Amino acid sequence: MQTITLGLDIGQYAIKGARPGRLGGMLGVGPADSFEKRVQRDQGGDPFCLLSEGQKAALRELVSEGKIRPSDDVAVSLPGHLISNREIVLPFTDPQKIRKTLYYEAEGQLPFNLEEAVIGYQLLPGQAASTRVLVFAAPKKMLANYLESLAEIGIDPVHISIDQVALYHYFAAAFPKGDRQFVIDIGATKTVLCGIREGRLDWTRS
Repeated sequence: MQTITLGLDIGQYAIKGARPGRLGGMLGVGPADSFEKRVQRDQGGDPFCLLSEGQKAALRELVSEGKIRPSDDVAVSLPGHLISNREIVLPFTDPQKIRKTLYYEAEGQLPFNLEEAVIGYQLLPGQAASTRVLVFAAPKKMLANYLESLAEIGIDPVHISIDQVALYHYFAAAFPKGDRQFVIDIGATKTVLCGIREGRLDWTRS
């Protein structure tokens, strides 16, 4: 994966950005630089809209202020409550076999034609002879509209995830591994929960 130089959290209340750095010692990885811009809430706005006019305006201001730069390799995350996701158990552990069969296993469990969707997945801890997989799918048209809106602002992400998985990856990088850990991100319009077991994402809710 391409090196990420800026992570963006595009929320309903504010746009937050952080540039990765290393704090050292027990603190692990943390932001070397960060910023925040309040979002002007749209009157009668749709909380299920992927990118509102208020969020677009805040992002434009951050670009004009130089907080978001043309040279940035940006990572963004889609709100999990707008993305279909399912947990699937596969009766094998071989990584190549997982990649080859995952599409077909997910086809009957997601609420739309997978030919019209972009698929991603995150491995979860399983039993010795099986694999638990969190599969998430976004309609191609919705994702294309989202990327087009960002491109008009001057943002071209190199990495896209969903907020639950992004929260887990940041936590796993920033803090020492424990037997069981529980992470909560309380936002303006939603709360994201991650259960972590032995350093790996075990379950998630949004």
